[in-house]
Amino acid sequence: MFHTLQRRILLSLIILGLIGAAIAFIAPLSQPQADNAPGSLKLHAPPFVSSAYAQDADLASFLEDEAGIAAYFKAPTAINLNTVRSFYRTIEAETPDYLIGSVPVDGYQSEEEDVHVYIHKEGWVLGYYLKADATAKVIDWGKYDGGVLITKFDTVLGAIAATLGVASPAYTYYHFQYPNATDLALIAEFVETNRVGSFQVNLPSAFIYFERSWSIGCKDYSDSKYFLNNKVAHDQYCPDNTNSSVSGAIPPVDLVADTFHTVRLEGANANVSGGLALVYRR
Repeated sequence: MFHTLQRRILLSLIILGLIGAAIAFIAPLSQPQADNAPGSLKLHAPPFVSSAYAQDADLASFLEDEAGIAAYFKAPTAINLNTVRSFYRTIEAETPDYLIGSVPVDGYQSEEEDVHVYIHKEGWVLGYYLKADATAKVIDWGKYDGGVLITKFDTVLGAIAATLGVASPAYTYYHFQYPNATDLALIAEFVETNRVGSFQVNLPSAFIYFERSWSIGCKDYSDSKYFLNNKVAHDQYCPDNTNSSVSGAIPPVDLVADTFHTVRLEGANANVSGGLALVYRR
């Protein structure tokens, strides 16, 4: 018997609304748009990269070539770029109108965890990970304790928003590599030290899936393991006492639709958290 009860998760509106506290779906702090169904974040392209913003054609091309999963908001007033410059670890591109660079995630030391952030003087703030990164990388395991699921975009964009005087901005999510995707689902499990936890997920074949990915987080010199259907996806010793995460893509053949699949987590010497990200079209 697992210390955390096994649960069967069906990606549908009814079941998602009944999941217990040990399994978390989306982060309430992300404030998804009103048309979101429970358990998913609606994906919408940023207005400033659409054809209506002809002056940003080069930026749109850049983001489509570089970015993967992203989240953005618009401040109600213009932004003085000097007030946000200190957030950046590295500034990669700079014009009189905007900044692009990498911003550290609170609680993580590795630059691999940094969120790339675009800030425009007109008020737009967008965080993104690179297209080569698995979407599940966005989950902020350092802030997850089995309750509210927070993304690294929540952490980074929230700090920027606070400096700009924007309270609880409504973030909108988008995946630049899957413009036809409509939804993002994040599923997480928290396992206490030296215990085992699992959950089951079933993907309805009525949806079109663009990406399936996994992620696990750990700290404090722990030994963390992630299994999908008893197949090892990750087995690694955390090197230090700072937050770290590992993520990767799941081949479609390993997470086929209309079948229950089991994710199992094991952690030694410290708590461990892990989960899934699904990018799909209804």
